[in-house]
Amino acid sequence: MTTVRNWARPRVLPSAVATLNSITPCFIVDNLQSSLDFYQSKLGFEIAYKGGGDGHGEDFWAFVRRDGVMISLKAIAPEIHPRPNHSRHEWARWDAYVHTSDPDSLYSEYVSRAVPIHKPLKDTEDGLRAFEITDNNGYVLLLRTASGVVTRTERKSPTPRKRMAQLRYTDLIRFITRVTSLGTVK
Repeated sequence: MTTVRNWARPRVLPSAVATLNSITPCFIVDNLQSSLDFYQSKLGFEIAYKGGGDGHGEDFWAFVRRDGVMISLKAIAPEIHPRPNHSRHEWARWDAYVHTSDPDSLYSEYVSRAVPIHKPLKDTEDGLRAFEITDNNGYVLLLRTASGVVTRTERKSPTPRKRMAQLRYTDLIRFITRVTSLGTVK
């Protein structure tokens, strides 16, 4: 007897575990409206949700989104101010780590919008591309290619570390292909 697979729903193997899909950093801000203006006009985000005022006052929290990235912004109280990581220790400067498929284009966009650049676009030690920006509250966002993403500026010969990652990915694809091809039940 042969089973017909339902390709619209992926087959879950018994050893499969739940996966995490995204994270939303929560940034305390001094002024919600000025932060929303910055994220919209400078970084190209849109407001996904906004609230807290419930008609009895100004809203004090919001979620902004661009593509698959979301950030929570919240104005707590006049005496509670933002505390970016770099204000606690100089080498702990990133408040958010954002993967992008094309850091070169994004960098050009942000430079044209006069976004404060914390560290300029460059090749990293592991063969990827990255740059850092600072938002209007002092939070530092790292924007870089995701591991395994090929960009137009990628090095011609990958570093040994990157080559190992590519081999592991290739082996994983071969394994998945082999397992999914065993779809018949007797």
